[in-house]
Amino acid sequence: MIDFNVFQVNDSYFVLNDKNQWIVDAGIEFQFYKGYFTIGFSSDLEHISVQSVKFDKMYSDDNYVALDDIKSGKLKAFIGKKIEEATFKTLEFDEVIDYTMKTKKVSKLVEMILHFEGNQTLQIALVNYDLVENEAPKNFRYNIINDILISMNTIVKIN
Repeated sequence: MIDFNVFQVNDSYFVLNDKNQWIVDAGIEFQFYKGYFTIGFSSDLEHISVQSVKFDKMYSDDNYVALDDIKSGKLKAFIGKKIEEATFKTLEFDEVIDYTMKTKKVSKLVEMILHFEGNQTLQIALVNYDLVENEAPKNFRYNIINDILISMNTIVKIN
C-alpha cells in the first residue's frame, strides 16, 4: 500500500479502543501501485460500496473532509507495508432494479480484513450499531447504509 485517506461528511466521528478504532461516515481510499481501491459512500448507488476509483469519483458532493489526524496517527504505520493476505465477507441485499420497485438479490462486500507484514491487521467493515448516551457504540451489525468501522490490530465481532 502506497498511501490511504479517510473521509468524513458529518462534523464528528468516533475514536474507540484507546485510539485503535474509528467509525467514519464517508470512506477510506487505498492507493496501490496499480491504482485505487475505495470503500465509501457512492452518490450514484446511495449506499457504501467498493470501487476501484478515488473517493472523489464515487462521492459527488464537496461537503467531505480528509481526516488527516487519523492518517498521521497510528494508521500511518501501514503506509509502505506489504499486504500478505486479504479476507472478504459479503452478504446478500435486496436492490431496487427499476421504477416499479422490483428488487433482486445482490452480493455486497461488508467486511475486508487486511493482514500486513509484521503481523498487523486492518479491519474495514460496513456497520450500524447501538448508541447509549455517554457510552461507546456497541452491538455492531453489518449494514451498507450507515458507517465504516476501521480497526487496527483487533478484529471486532460483528453480527
